[in-house]
Amino acid sequence: MTSPVATSRWVKWGFGTVTVLMTLNLIAAVARFQVEGLFWDQWVYCQPLFREDWTFLDLFMQQLGPHRQGVAFVLTAPLMALAGWDTRIEGLWIVGWLVVAAVMALVWKYRLTGRLGWEDLWLPLALLSVRQFETIFVVPNLS
Repeated sequence: MTSPVATSRWVKWGFGTVTVLMTLNLIAAVARFQVEGLFWDQWVYCQPLFREDWTFLDLFMQQLGPHRQGVAFVLTAPLMALAGWDTRIEGLWIVGWLVVAAVMALVWKYRLTGRLGWEDLWLPLALLSVRQFETIFVVPNLS
């Protein structure tokens, strides 16, 4: 049985470069295209935050359509209060979590196979693409 080929330094540099450039592109897109206040469906799913007696369980169980807002809404609620309801900050928060997801996908792929190759570049390209615009720009929602 042969051992898997180790990941080369150039592949690691390539992945790092692509991840950083894609992240900067998303940050620039948030700065340019994100509105400053609540928009459309956000008024609906943020209603528990307008009450003074909300609990984290209320946030977790908040439902918009067929799914609950869950843990992501619990994490986002304090951020929105600190940011003064500026959805650009929420957009950057979502970009941060997408970067974490992209890095974790690469780590998971590496741990499963023992290597990363140029063919795996689709992972950060897919997760950090501006095609995620509905999650970040239209109605930002980490859930």
